[in-house]
Amino acid sequence: MKNYLLAFLQPGRRSLLTLILVIVLLLVVFNYLGFLEPFRKTLNTGAMTYKIGAVDISFYRVISGLFGIIVLSWAASFISGAIEKSMARATWLEGSMQDLLVKVLQVFLYFILIMLGLNLAGIDPSTFAVFGGALGVSIGLGLQKISANFVSGIILLLEKSVKKGDRVELSGGIAGIVRNTGIRYTLIDAGDGREIMVPNEEFITSRITNWTLTDNSALIEIKVSVSAGSDLDLAQKLMRECASAYENISHLHPVNCTLQEFAGDSLVFSLGFWVDDITRSGRVTPRSEVMLAIARAFRDNGIEMSTPKKEAAKPQ
Repeated sequence: MKNYLLAFLQPGRRSLLTLILVIVLLLVVFNYLGFLEPFRKTLNTGAMTYKIGAVDISFYRVISGLFGIIVLSWAASFISGAIEKSMARATWLEGSMQDLLVKVLQVFLYFILIMLGLNLAGIDPSTFAVFGGALGVSIGLGLQKISANFVSGIILLLEKSVKKGDRVELSGGIAGIVRNTGIRYTLIDAGDGREIMVPNEEFITSRITNWTLTDNSALIEIKVSVSAGSDLDLAQKLMRECASAYENISHLHPVNCTLQEFAGDSLVFSLGFWVDDITRSGRVTPRSEVMLAIARAFRDNGIEMSTPKKEAAKPQ
């Protein structure tokens, strides 16, 4: 805890902390000496009190509630930050469980904050039963998506189907590495400077491809078209060698090179190889490096690459 306090008591934060503590201390002392009594009576007079339903709200209660919320918000933020740092250092907890516990504790802290703020303002929480009417229905509909995303985020953290560091693909062409799962959305790094915020609900209701759910290996496939007049056995051998020479290749899976189709004067081969860790280079880099190696090998060995010819549609 000492380290957290030292980290928190930085020059900028230290002055704010000192100011808040001085104000709180002065108010406690003034209240004990009775200096605040005239101020309290003035703000509690009928002229400065408004009746909302069965609740009497005075300026004094409003000011007390706002001040209490400010102080409690600061305290909740400080405690939340300390909890998050403490969880990050708990190596015996998995990353998803750390995130889940932090978020549950944060929600609990801010719920307590709201209840204490209402209590300081002199408002009985039971008076909010009025929201059971049309206004409550409207607010409920407005919060429906937020609630769905919050629950979906908790489900994701519990199931561990999508976790920090996973490479995922969603419908709509969204793909990248998961950086964080929050209360409302999951942040995905697309790898090109974009950071995409995807609502948690989409991970529950849509089809998701997770390339690293059980391990980080992945299959890379390349289509190579070779002229029918070339040495086909040599072409296959060169393609296998180029794939096997890739630095991140997985030796747990064999390199496959099979003939897929005849396309006019060309033969289309499918080259398949596995990489150990797709999070290191993605899918584009292995494809590019192996294709360049194949192009060089074909050029040096007299293998002619060709473009498959598409048959023109006959007029009806």
